[in-house]
Amino acid sequence: MVRRELFISYSHRDLKWLEQLRTHLKPLERNYNLERWDDSRIKPGDRWLEEIEQALSRAAVALLLVSPDFVASDFIDRKEMPSLLEAAQNQGLAILWVPLRPISLKMFPQIEQYQAVFSPVRTLADMTDVEQDRALAKISETILETIDNKKQQETLKQYDTLQRVENDRLELLKAQSDAHAVEAQRWRAEAQRLAKEKENLQLQVQPAAPPGPLPSAQTEGAAQTGPALIQISANKGLVVRVGNEWQTKTERITVAGYKQELAKGIAITMVQIPAGSFQMGSPDTEAEHASDEGPQRRVQLQSFFLGQIPVTQAQWQAVANWPQVELKLNPNPARFKGANRPVEQVSWEEAMEFCRRLSQRTKLAYTLPSEAQWEYACRAGTTTPFAFGDSLMPDLANYDGNYTYGSGPKGQYRQQTTEVVTFAANAWGLQDMHGNVWEWCLDPWHDSYRGAPADGSAWTAGGGTTRLLRGGSWRYPPADCRSAYRNSIHPDDRYDDFGFRVCCLPQD
Repeated sequence: MVRRELFISYSHRDLKWLEQLRTHLKPLERNYNLERWDDSRIKPGDRWLEEIEQALSRAAVALLLVSPDFVASDFIDRKEMPSLLEAAQNQGLAILWVPLRPISLKMFPQIEQYQAVFSPVRTLADMTDVEQDRALAKISETILETIDNKKQQETLKQYDTLQRVENDRLELLKAQSDAHAVEAQRWRAEAQRLAKEKENLQLQVQPAAPPGPLPSAQTEGAAQTGPALIQISANKGLVVRVGNEWQTKTERITVAGYKQELAKGIAITMVQIPAGSFQMGSPDTEAEHASDEGPQRRVQLQSFFLGQIPVTQAQWQAVANWPQVELKLNPNPARFKGANRPVEQVSWEEAMEFCRRLSQRTKLAYTLPSEAQWEYACRAGTTTPFAFGDSLMPDLANYDGNYTYGSGPKGQYRQQTTEVVTFAANAWGLQDMHGNVWEWCLDPWHDSYRGAPADGSAWTAGGGTTRLLRGGSWRYPPADCRSAYRNSIHPDDRYDDFGFRVCCLPQD
């Protein structure tokens, strides 16, 4: 689903109008993925201007509740309006305004060029209660139409950009074709040499490149060409209902995997995901089920390896300093700084560049997980809405604890990312699959699973120009952190809750 964000500017003297508007916006938040921001989101101790600028950087539409008190506010005139106008000029922010009470537009010329939701000749204060409800409903409709129009324009721009990128890639591939042919010939010769050695020595030896299946724990002592498997310990989490109370439990588990060294003291822990099948998507009976989470279908997957945690800022910085393959990488893009916090404000294209550099350096097949691989690994054999059970608690994940799922409890809303080792793992040893940061997947967006591959591979045919994200984040409610929940956005967008984890594939 495409993110829809709304910034509301108002005078505190007009709070009653904001409260009425919130009521009319609630269906948009519930049914159309609208995220509303006003200064009630700012907590004591926060930096006001920084929070406002961050909210404006994410917003598609700004709504101004205009009244004499709005016009008279020094803060709005000197601080907020300049930021709004700058965002409209430089970021394409759409500005709408609502006449609450009569004002002279000559005294407030900044908004004359922008669209009033309805004529200022008759303001909200002039209307009857029924007329006010109709006007507020009209405001909600106009906001949704404006966001959808803006997204359509952005999609057209993205299509043009992607087309230019693909043309450039075609030219690059043509230029590199001879070099690739020579390299492929070298790979074939190496594979033949190793096949002959296997035949003579009766050992399970794989070609050095492209990557083959990583060694299993049973092949210890045999010749190996990939990282040796190790035992990885983790605490598995579980949510249980005891009487009328929800409680969390943990137990110690051990899984297989390996460590991919990036720099001295910095490595990515890769967990072995077993081969198997699962029912992808959610049933109609699941609370907060969405139509794009179906129809449910059986998917059969081969074994693969997945990062135990989202890529951290330390891991990102190490790879960002490696030689460029296609894109330059900012070594320090995150808003919430910390070596062990997940890297965020990373686009899909940049996440793919990370994987390309990792593959080039290690000669293993690193990429983003397909959507099916991600959900299979997240569920870890479960069929409940979450890998931890039927509900989610802030003791086990980082999300907006002001909201609940089902009859689950409310809890802490941390309002930022947390370190990746903070919470318990699922049954396969993977941490932060629910919440903290959204995680990019390989697939483009499709609005249902009709026609999707049944082998767990990425569904690259058709689809839109947006790319999939999974898992929810620190700023989203638990319903959006479910194993089956799907989100999408343009591949070059960056937000402070967008991250990723890497997948390593065996040789076909």
